[in-house]
Order: sequence, then structure tokens, then C-alpha cells
Amino acid sequence: MNQPSNILLVNHASRMSGAEHGLLHIAGGLDRTKFAPTVVLPEPGELSKALDNLNVPVEFLPLKRLKKTICPCCLLSYLLSLYRVQSGLARLVKTNSIRLIHTNSNTAQVYTGRVAAQARIPAIWHSRDLVNLGPLGRLMARRATRIIATSRAVAKHLESCRPREGSVTTIHNAVDLDLFSPADRRESARKELGVADDTFLVATIGQLVPWKRHADFIQAATTIGRDIPNARFLVVGVDLFDDNPQYVSQLEELARTAGMTDRITFIGQHPDIPALLEAVDLVIHPARREPFGRAVAEAMAMARPVIAVNACGPAELIDDGVTGVLVPPESPADLANAAISLARDPARAQSLGAAARTHIQKNFALPKLIESIQSVYENVLAGNPA
Repeated sequence: MNQPSNILLVNHASRMSGAEHGLLHIAGGLDRTKFAPTVVLPEPGELSKALDNLNVPVEFLPLKRLKKTICPCCLLSYLLSLYRVQSGLARLVKTNSIRLIHTNSNTAQVYTGRVAAQARIPAIWHSRDLVNLGPLGRLMARRATRIIATSRAVAKHLESCRPREGSVTTIHNAVDLDLFSPADRRESARKELGVADDTFLVATIGQLVPWKRHADFIQAATTIGRDIPNARFLVVGVDLFDDNPQYVSQLEELARTAGMTDRITFIGQHPDIPALLEAVDLVIHPARREPFGRAVAEAMAMARPVIAVNACGPAELIDDGVTGVLVPPESPADLANAAISLARDPARAQSLGAAARTHIQKNFALPKLIESIQSVYENVLAGNPA
């Protein structure tokens, strides 16, 4: 009987965000008769605990989140981290007989590409962002045997990195449909939130970072509130990495200025997103440059109507007017008008939600993701980089 191939999955963060949920799906879903994953993280945390529950081995190396900087001390810190991590990865590759390295982010690829090249094993770069990588992106692409993009928008964005022809494969993220499945929790979830039965509850879900465009949501909520007296609004999420310390207070001030403090609630990180989604009537996702849109996909899986911007990842998830509503970017007025229309037409909102769940079940279920990932593994291990 053939032994499973040892795979090293490398991630630059231990806190749970979209990329980390994606890693969990992969590490937990792989066929263990074919692939034996080990995950490298910077430190113990939520992600390592979740991996322990899946019986996935975890190793710790001092990866840092890399940011553009001209600070000499910061650059020196990055170089030291790079040296230590690459030395540790090289050791793991040798001692664990690793046959393939899969990096789960752009930062992880910076740390890992050179190690894979020196060990003469395939390196898969999983790109989940739309950030400008500049000249560094071309080096990252050259050191990747195969690049996985989480959407066609990300794949197109990667063209600036000049990847080898045929080396980029689009594999959309997936939703755990066992977890994100309507389960008649609406009444209890609303009671926990302190929301009345007759409230039209609208939420936006995601990290509290400027590019998510929460200000557009607050402006839209102000307009919706004037037309729909029973509408209330939730802003769900936190600044996970404390990159924008003034952002939340700026949003709260915007809500105060609009006279919406009694109708917009900032609830932070919610421990049970599926239950929260059962409590809401509508999800609005105003981000313009969303690489994929996990919050959008999860809301759709819960049969909730979603209004999102007609760009990037959400435009690949939503068939406008069939499985949700797409509006022009940076237009709070269009977000509001679409929401008001759905509030006044519950039957249409329900129809969009039902169609959305069917769409996610058919096209974004976990087995499809795992099948696609394993196909890439098998191809590169067989010496077929494209």
C-alpha cells in the first residue's frame, strides 16, 4: 500500500479570519490515505486549537505579518524572521520528508518559496488577496509551481506578477454546509440579540477595516431607516489585527452624526455566525475590492438575501436578480434602494434567499473544493506544473 504524501501547509497568522477558515477546510478535508498534512503557524491560538480537533499536526515558527515600511528596525526584524523561518522550514521539510509545500497567503509565500526551490519540491501559492505586490510579486510567482486564486478577480489581478503561462488555477472557497444550514434558530437568536420579532434586521459582516467600506453601509442604513421604520442594523466584526485603531470610533461618530446610534449596533465578533444569519433578514456587503466574499457565500448558504457590489468576488458568487442583488460600487444610495425594495417585497427576498442556498449547495460545497485541491496536488507531484 502506498504511503500518503506529506504536505506542509504554511500560514502567517493564528487568529481566525477568512483565509484561516479556508486552511481548516483544506487540512480537515484531505483524503488522509493520499495526503498527510502538517500546518506551520506563528504561535498557538484559535487556529491551532481547531487543527488539534481535526488531528492535524501543527508546528510553530516565528512568521510575521509583513507590511510595507521604510523603518530600518522593522526591516531588520523582517529579515531576522525570514532567516529563522526559512531555516525552520528547511528542517521540517527534511525531517518530515515533505513532498509539497502549500502556502496559504501572500506573506506565507514570501517565507516559503525559496525553501521549496532549494529542496526541489513543488510549491503551491494560494493567493487570497487583491493587494498590489509590486516587483516582489514577480519573484513570488517565479518560485511557485502552481498558483491557486480564490476567484477569477484574484487570478486576473495576479497577471501583474507575470506568472508562467497556465500556472494559475482558480479554485473558489467553499462553505461548510453542515455548519451553515438553516436550523430554526431565528427566535432564540433574535432574543439573544434583543431584537423584536417585527424588526427588519440588516447586517454587514466582516473585518472592521476601511476597504470593507462600512461607511457606505452606515449611509445606506440612514436612508433605509427613513423609509422602513422598523429597520435595525448590525455591524458585525472587529479589527482583527489592530491595524486601524481609529476606524471603529470613526464609524461610531458617523452613526451619531446621522442620528442612527439607536438603530445601528456594533456587536463585535459574534461566536455563532450561522445563528446570527438566521436572525437577520438581509445582508449588505459594500466592499468594492473583495477577493472572494466568504461572508457573502455563508449568508447565501443560510438562504439569506444578499446585496453586494457588482465587482470582484461577489460578482462571481451572485447572479443578479436570481441569487441576490448586485449594485454599482461606492453607491450607498443604490444599496439603500435595493434594501428598501426587498423590505417591501418579502416574497422576493425569500425567493432570492432560497435560490442563493441552492446555488451554494451546487457550486461551493466543501467536497468540490477538496477534489480541486487534491487534483492540483496530484498534478504537481506527478511533475505537471500546469
